Amino acid sequence: MRLNQKIIAISAVAALAALNICRAQMTKAGTQGGLNADFTNDVAIIKRHSYETKDQAVAATQKALADMNAKIDALALKSTNYTGEAKVHAAKALDKLHTERDVAARKLAELKSSSEHAWNDASAGFDKAWQKLAKTYDKVQKDFQQ
Repeated sequence: MRLNQKIIAISAVAALAALNICRAQMTKAGTQGGLNADFTNDVAIIKRHSYETKDQAVAATQKALADMNAKIDALALKSTNYTGEAKVHAAKALDKLHTERDVAARKLAELKSSSEHAWNDASAGFDKAWQKLAKTYDKVQKDFQQ
């Protein structure tokens, strides 16, 4: 019995440490103009979470998705001043971002409702959707800066 309690305690400490690192780096990334490789990889931390730390993993991914929504909204606001071909290009890019964001949100919903048995598949699904969204955001942001 004591061994199980020690294992649970060590797991909890490790999960909290990983979550604090993730939060610190996501905060750092949030203060910069775009996403960086660290931010993108930090959300990949989801794959390192086990079902036992599901609530912490879901909270971290919800924050990351909310931060991404704010960044997408900022790009959309910026594009309101565009005209002609630039406006058409921006609209297409934003549509793609919105679509990929919606996929990530659906994967997050699956993650939130996943059972212990489905956790690995659900977390891998979110990670894949997030990586695609983050890559597209970085590309679109660079296009908007030109």
